Amino acid sequence: GFLITGILLDTKSRPRYYKTFYTNRALRILPALAATLVLVVLIRQTSLSGLLLSVFFLSNYAANLGVTAIYGPLWSLAVEEHFYLLWPTVVHRFKSGVIVAVAVILCLLGPALRFFSGRLHLGDPHENTHLVADYLAIGALLAVFGRSRFASKANSVLLGVGLSLAGVAVLLVGSRYGILHRGSNIGDAFQVVPFNFIFAGSLLLALAMQLRLPASRWAWPLRYVSHISYGLYLYHLIVFSVVGHIMAHYGFLQVTGNFYMVAGRFLLMLIPSVLMADASRRWLEQPLLDLKKKFIR
Repeated sequence: GFLITGILLDTKSRPRYYKTFYTNRALRILPALAATLVLVVLIRQTSLSGLLLSVFFLSNYAANLGVTAIYGPLWSLAVEEHFYLLWPTVVHRFKSGVIVAVAVILCLLGPALRFFSGRLHLGDPHENTHLVADYLAIGALLAVFGRSRFASKANSVLLGVGLSLAGVAVLLVGSRYGILHRGSNIGDAFQVVPFNFIFAGSLLLALAMQLRLPASRWAWPLRYVSHISYGLYLYHLIVFSVVGHIMAHYGFLQVTGNFYMVAGRFLLMLIPSVLMADASRRWLEQPLLDLKKKFIR
């Protein structure tokens, strides 16, 4: 929400606004997604119905439609795509005041809808786009604030501290009432909210204080993971499934309840996941990303 809204605000007055945005997004998202869908079909981690829902970015509504055999991680990509479908028009057509109003309404409406989602049969409160839109809206609000006349260092620090403390307060108070557990109305409504507040506040503080940690040599693991993160997100369960099946076939590291066994099994699944994500970024994603200038003119 923060990153994309910022990009949209910075480019809203430029020509070919929509073409630039959607071409960039397509080149970034579709190649690795296509590879993922081919792989999940080959290893039978999705049904035909699940594949069709994934192609049309509706996998987060699979349960609503009675489809169970679907590749799990794609639910959040579907939410992201719905955001891309609607939010660029909101940012392009309206001034900052309206954008803020819409985002605030989403922030208030989201928890309320999740609270009543079970009783009113509104859908999955943790995956359906219309029930988690506030997670993106709070990032959008930060992007608007950061480009407003109120975004002084002092105000940014004050707001960052306030959001972080509010998140901690909601977490401490809400933990007594089951906020951390899904399955209850209050858990459905507010489980993620305090973490959204804390993360938003931390992000604002880092920007206000101009922290240079990400640029330091000690942060190269974080930079590397961010570089391959999209592929890692898409492929990791595929690799975990294949490697896990191989280890189970040979009875290797199958003891449960032993921390070292579980950690070893996870490590042997993680390493090929990282290698696959690295290869995807290097030889599939990056060559197409390099075509941006050719497509956007």
